[in-house]
Amino acid sequence: KLKKYDQENNTELIKTLQTFFYSNNNAKEAAKQLHVHYKTMLYRLERIKEICGLDLKDYKDKLEIQVGLEVIQLLNSD
Repeated sequence: KLKKYDQENNTELIKTLQTFFYSNNNAKEAAKQLHVHYKTMLYRLERIKEICGLDLKDYKDKLEIQVGLEVIQLLNSD
């Protein structure tokens, strides 16, 4: 869903999510790495939650998203 949304709306929500996870779920650090305002980062994370229907605070949901992102990355590396 998120990849399709990014393609249709010319957004970078997958990149936002990856950066968030690589920053140990630290929105402030992820915002800094993406060169966006902290509030923009929070908005993007909320948008991701709405699109995916998953809660980034829920361990199982977060794990599902992380595994999905790794699969996408592996498929795109070929």
